[in-house]
Amino acid sequence: MNKTEESRGLFDEISGLIEQARRKVASAINGEMVVIMKSDSAKYGKQIVQSLTAQLTQQYGRGFSVQNLWHSVKFHETYQILSAVQREFSGLNGHIR
Repeated sequence: MNKTEESRGLFDEISGLIEQARRKVASAINGEMVVIMKSDSAKYGKQIVQSLTAQLTQQYGRGFSVQNLWHSVKFHETYQILSAVQREFSGLNGHIR
């Protein structure tokens, strides 16, 4: 293997680790947002979301609208269910003939 191939392999490995870490961070943030956004009463929750939207948009730019935050909540809830089902089926995989 030449140096270019070694460098590319190392780059691919490190890039994969970075992407995996980003997904984990995004998942953790989404999980915390769900807890925060659902923990309070509906009226107070709406006020929190409005405030959170303004603050996140100011800090990070576009993409943090009220609608996007609620989509993130729904995605996180759905992903947790799908992840649990996937784990269940992967556990059964060796037992099905």
